[in-house]
Amino acid sequence: MLAIPGWTFATVPGPGSYTVPLLILIHAMMGLSSAGVTLAGGYIGMKLAPRETAKAQLAVIGVVNSLVAGVAPALVGLCVDFFAARELAWKDPSAVYAVPTLSLQDW
Repeated sequence: MLAIPGWTFATVPGPGSYTVPLLILIHAMMGLSSAGVTLAGGYIGMKLAPRETAKAQLAVIGVVNSLVAGVAPALVGLCVDFFAARELAWKDPSAVYAVPTLSLQDW
C-alpha cells in the first residue's frame, strides 16, 4: 500500500539521480509483498477447502485472481480518464464549484 504514495513522491522536489534506484526499490518491495499475499491466499484456500474439493476451489481462486488482475487496469484507466479533467481536486468541467482534495497533475 505504501508503493502508491511512494511512486507519487519519488520525484519530489524534482527528478534526481536517486529517482531510478528509488523506483527499482519500490517495485522490488511491491513484488515481495505481492508474492506474500499470493502465497498466503493460496495457503488459506488449501487449509479451508475440504480434501475432496480442494483442487477445484484452488482453481476457482486462480481464475478469480486472474480475472480481477485483468479487469483492474481497465477500471483504473477509466478512473484516470474521469479524473484527468477534474485534476483530482473535483473540479467539475460543467460547473463552477470545486472541492479541494488532492491536486496531482502531469500523469
